Amino acid sequence: MRRRADVALRRFRAALEQRVGRQSVVLAVTADHSGPPLPQGMRAHGLDEPSIQVETIVAAAERVAAAVLATPTTATDKGKGKGEGKNEASAGDASSSNKPRVQGLCPPQLFVAAAVRGIPGVARVYDLRQPADRDDACGPLMRASAPPGRAARLVARQAPRVVFLDTGGRDLGSDHGAPYAHDRRVPLLLRGPGIARGRFAARADARDVAATLAFVLGVSPPDASMSKVVGAVDPR
Repeated sequence: MRRRADVALRRFRAALEQRVGRQSVVLAVTADHSGPPLPQGMRAHGLDEPSIQVETIVAAAERVAAAVLATPTTATDKGKGKGEGKNEASAGDASSSNKPRVQGLCPPQLFVAAAVRGIPGVARVYDLRQPADRDDACGPLMRASAPPGRAARLVARQAPRVVFLDTGGRDLGSDHGAPYAHDRRVPLLLRGPGIARGRFAARADARDVAATLAFVLGVSPPDASMSKVVGAVDPR
């Protein structure tokens, strides 16, 4: 597969340079994720719980959410005034759908998070509306991958070397999005005018591609860019 990818990239680059000229092409190749060993290989070596089907997580979350939201309010809640006794569930997700408040003034997402966290292979469940835990090194990475307004409220993190699979019950393939080194290390290849030849050991970030290409092209980087120009760029 690697050889086929090399051949395809070589043909693409040659066709592009023939059409627009070699000095007009800067090629950047990277990946959105790497990945751990495949589940079937890990299982063959006796590693437990190498994969979790996404359907299992969804089913557990929906089952607990349905049970919690179906719980009637307590008599104490019913006797309170209109503006009293509201919890996060009644003021947020639950009340917006005209669902009953949760007994004991406990938000339903806490029950859902606990149910998902109890699945073997799930390391942690994050509530993106809650403050980050300073003692969790993976927290900032998980939150950076789930921008507010574009992600679910609860985000699950798998244990190291465990993959989330959306493959209909088959332990095939891999996933992406884990905050561990085996999933974050990806190649970064640059070629073209202004790019120094060689292999560099300096640390880079896949997000640095945007700032690097902007520098080579002589344009401003994207407004939201927090990346830097990689060291392979020849300042001459």
